[in-house]
Amino acid sequence: EALVKRLYPKVGLAFRWLLDYSHPRLSGSGGTVFAPFASYKEALAVSQTVPAGLSCKVVKALSRSPLHETMEPLFDKQCV
Repeated sequence: EALVKRLYPKVGLAFRWLLDYSHPRLSGSGGTVFAPFASYKEALAVSQTVPAGLSCKVVKALSRSPLHETMEPLFDKQCV
C-alpha cells in the first residue's frame, strides 16, 4: 500500500481525502481506492467533495459476483 501511494500520487491523495470520512482501502490490484459508508446518502455527500484531479463513483457493494452466479450452473454439472 505504501509503495502504491508513493508511486502513484493520486492514490495517496484519494486515501488522504477519504480518511476524513471513512476507512479507505485498495483493490487487490491497487488500481482502485474504495471506502465503505453507512448509507448511499452519506456516500453521495462525500462524493460531492472529491478533490480536483480525482474522479469518484458511488456504487453498491455486492456480496456475490454476478459472474459467479452465471457460472455456478456450469460447475454443478457432473462430467461423465
